[in-house]
Amino acid sequence: MSSIWKEVEDEGIEKGKFEISVKIARNLLAQKILSTEEIAEVTELSLDEVRKIAAGLC
Repeated sequence: MSSIWKEVEDEGIEKGKFEISVKIARNLLAQKILSTEEIAEVTELSLDEVRKIAAGLC
């Protein structure tokens, strides 16, 4: 596989992982069981990203 295709594939995988993490964060925020800090740790999103999700910006 050429390096360009490998880059495109890797970028797609990373985007997919991010989208799944955002979905999980939204679900956890809706349950109001964990703090934003705990959700950031579990999802491997930054605390700022989780706060934006909580504010409805993502």
